[in-house]
Amino acid sequence: MAIDEIISTTNLGIILIASIVIIALILFFLLMKEKKLKKKIKEENNRTPSYISEIEKIERANPKKILNFIDKIARDFFKEAFKIRRFIGYSELKKTFSRRNNEKAVEFCDLMSKSLYSKEPDGEKIQKIINLLIEIVEANQPVSEEK
Repeated sequence: MAIDEIISTTNLGIILIASIVIIALILFFLLMKEKKLKKKIKEENNRTPSYISEIEKIERANPKKILNFIDKIARDFFKEAFKIRRFIGYSELKKTFSRRNNEKAVEFCDLMSKSLYSKEPDGEKIQKIINLLIEIVEANQPVSEEK
């Protein structure tokens, strides 16, 4: 009877130690996952200011160059924030944003479409486009992809 108790106690001790090790490993992996998620959230929160700082760096020289620069920033942002293909036209973008009830983006696409194909876009219209893009960027955080 004493041997059975010793074996039973030893088995119980091994089971207890194994359980503690397993729980410790699970906690370790959960902490690592949490750390990665916090880092990812911090990176995503830093993206929006970078778009705005790019917009603010626009040199007010040649209206066509300004529009091309705005076009590049906007398409990069739309791709990241809304998962929209980068090379579709503004008329298609306008339809997409109209379906999503995003009035600022619809107005932006309409103005961009008209301005890109006009002979010489005026400064007032360009400033309105810039202001709209800033509002759109501030209002829409990029959608992250799960990895």
